[in-house]
Amino acid sequence: MRMALILTLLGEAKKPEKEALLKGKTLLYDRLKCDNPHCITSAEHELTNIFKVVEKDLGVCRCVYCEKKQKTDLSQFL
Repeated sequence: MRMALILTLLGEAKKPEKEALLKGKTLLYDRLKCDNPHCITSAEHELTNIFKVVEKDLGVCRCVYCEKKQKTDLSQFL
């Protein structure tokens, strides 16, 4: 909850819909949905789903709100 509020106040939740580079990390905006039922994005539907690519070659991402790891095929996004 705290992280979602901070990101919203800083305007991070309003970033472009396409992936962006930030400090060498690739972020995906509204490309994936967090599968953690306790994540703030499950309760607050207006929040932008943001995932940080952790291991590009293995397709591992983390939700920036709850830090839940998620595997996906990144070739469709990058």
